[in-house]
Amino acid sequence: EFDDPDPAVTNDNSAIKDGFWEYSTYGANVNVVMTVANGVYPKFEYSDSSTINVTPKPEIDFKVLNACEGSPITVLDNTSTPTGSSIDYFWDFAGEYTSTSSTPSYTFATPGQRQITLSASSNGCNASLTKNAYQFEMPDADFTSAGECNFVDVEFTSTSTIANGANMGFSWDFAGSGISREENPAYAFATAGTKTVILTATSEFGCANSTSQTITLNESPEADFNWNDGKEACNLTAIDFAFTGSVPNGGSNSSYSWDFDGEATAGQSKPSYLFSKVGAKKVTLTVADLNGCSSSIVKEVKVVLQSVAGFTAKGFEATDVCEGDKAVFINSSTVAAGDLSYTWNFGDNTPVSTDHSPTHTYTSPGVYSVTLNALVAGGCSDDIIVQVEVNEAPDATFTVTREGRTIKLDGPAGNDEYRWTFGDGARDITEDPTYTYNNIDNGTFEVCLATEKGVCKSRDCQDVTINLAGISELTQNNDMINVYPNPSNGKFNVTVENAGDVVIVVGDILGNVLSVDVRDNLNGTYNVDMSAVANGVYFVQVKNGDFYATKRITVSK
Repeated sequence: EFDDPDPAVTNDNSAIKDGFWEYSTYGANVNVVMTVANGVYPKFEYSDSSTINVTPKPEIDFKVLNACEGSPITVLDNTSTPTGSSIDYFWDFAGEYTSTSSTPSYTFATPGQRQITLSASSNGCNASLTKNAYQFEMPDADFTSAGECNFVDVEFTSTSTIANGANMGFSWDFAGSGISREENPAYAFATAGTKTVILTATSEFGCANSTSQTITLNESPEADFNWNDGKEACNLTAIDFAFTGSVPNGGSNSSYSWDFDGEATAGQSKPSYLFSKVGAKKVTLTVADLNGCSSSIVKEVKVVLQSVAGFTAKGFEATDVCEGDKAVFINSSTVAAGDLSYTWNFGDNTPVSTDHSPTHTYTSPGVYSVTLNALVAGGCSDDIIVQVEVNEAPDATFTVTREGRTIKLDGPAGNDEYRWTFGDGARDITEDPTYTYNNIDNGTFEVCLATEKGVCKSRDCQDVTINLAGISELTQNNDMINVYPNPSNGKFNVTVENAGDVVIVVGDILGNVLSVDVRDNLNGTYNVDMSAVANGVYFVQVKNGDFYATKRITVSK
């Protein structure tokens, strides 16, 4: 009877001579009884007992901290005894290393799986436990690169290796300007010069190894361009392309290659090309440098319809415009399709016009640049500039000097032609004519001068009044006077009916007022002496209050 300290254990006995028992737990004062019986005489039994103390075995527990190749594997020991008695350790690292420390560590020379066994002893009781340990494979990071220009992808290829062909992850650092997690990435550096690239290869168990390389990049050209300074691309006008990127060394070793949608090529930095058809056109520019670097860019150029502006002034002559006249502009603009709108600038700081064919009056002579802009909706405009010569209008002003029925006209000098009208049907073409209104005592006539110089004409008019006796505001009554004798020898009488404030004037047929002697007899009869004048026909004009009268007198000596 082994007297197991655990009351639940009831079969703690054995019937063999040299018995043994594995106690389920520890305890003190355990009474072990051995009973011997005679097999022939079973009644004869002999017993002996002994008190023992059952001490606990160490309760082994430890944790293996696996490590990467080149780093020590360590263990965290948690072995204990219920009674707190001291423990002796013996560690076996796969037969390669042993230790009696409670916290040993060891680095295996090669990666792989190993077994670590801990044998622990306390008060003569032993226990052991074996666990697997792993010395993980360490990657060997390495790489190659292909590419020597900035702005262009440099191809990086990992040549990293790891024992047993285990899986790896990758982390790239491109000189602090970018990163990648790909195995074989491509990266374009924005600047030229020396770049330090770092590759870190990491195993599936977190073992990381890094390597760095320094590469030197040449400066690459940067291809870019615009056209027409940002304006529309038109189908009737060559498009001006301009390189707007950058080139090394100021472009001294750079070359340019243009492809205009497969239609043509060019090799200069600022070419021009005419796309005759509308639509989207792909233009490619490639810039190459002698350092081996190049750059390309493709842009889509939308080519749209363009109008053709055209006009004439006054028919087909832009020199037939005169100061003060309306210049007529005839629009002849065309476009293949669509509607046109127009903007006219007449070159004299006056408001623009949007009419199709406008008229315009220039107030000063000179040469004016007339611009017509014709724009098709959704397309390109076209400008045409025509120099319009505005000729000076000739001077048509004149002065009039009147003497009786005769007027003397002073016309402007320097004109090519003069055409006078005197308001009574008469005409003259001289510069300074003299004209007499025969048989006219009183009247107002419009005298006009039309002048012409070159292609320009002018006209001016003035009213001329003939009033031999200042009677323009009076009422004519020829019956109120009588002139006798008629004919006379130069002396005659004038009787005035109801004479009041009477004025008597004698004039010749040219309207000239004569100096004569008039004597009032105070009875309505007046004696007129004009014996000093020559024979001829004269006019006697009499004012009497609000009336006047005119009669002829013939002097015959």
